[in-house]
Amino acid sequence: MTLVEKHITNTFAKLLLILVIIAFASCRKLETYPPEPVITFESGSFQEGLDTLGNEVLLYIPTIHFTDGDGNIGSLYNGKVIRPCDVSNTHDYYMNLYEKIDGQFVKRDFEENYQCEESSTGRNDSLTADNIGLDVFLTYLEGRGQANSLVGEIENKVVVRGLKSDTIKYDFQLCDRDNNYSNVVESPVYIIDDSN
Repeated sequence: MTLVEKHITNTFAKLLLILVIIAFASCRKLETYPPEPVITFESGSFQEGLDTLGNEVLLYIPTIHFTDGDGNIGSLYNGKVIRPCDVSNTHDYYMNLYEKIDGQFVKRDFEENYQCEESSTGRNDSLTADNIGLDVFLTYLEGRGQANSLVGEIENKVVVRGLKSDTIKYDFQLCDRDNNYSNVVESPVYIIDDSN
């Protein structure tokens, strides 16, 4: 092998090595998630606000992070609920209130005294909630891209009134269109100031 051939071979080998290193460095591992939604409690806060009649009220604002591997969250499409006929669940997003009474947390029937004012999301997707107590239908979403997954946050505002206790907590669960339920997550325990 001549000196020129060795130089060309070495240059080609170095170039090939650089291309291989760049190719490996630029490859990102594809994030995969299970087909069941997975949720985490991100935050919760209280603020003064107005109810639908313009009355001053205390609002609770939870933020729930979610992932869904098969990307089928929400069933509210153009104002109509789209659900397979064999699905027995009644909503997409479930939220329960618990009040501490005699040292025990008791689940509250919130339909009478609580209402979901509005819902929106942040990070990756946009969701809205239908006003049906604390359990709501979310906007129809489909995953995009190679993985077909959805990742995002659900944030809603809930009017807090008619409490029987100053110590409360909430729990949350998400259900996709295939009737896959997420894990259940809880908020921290909150002590509500009587001045609110």
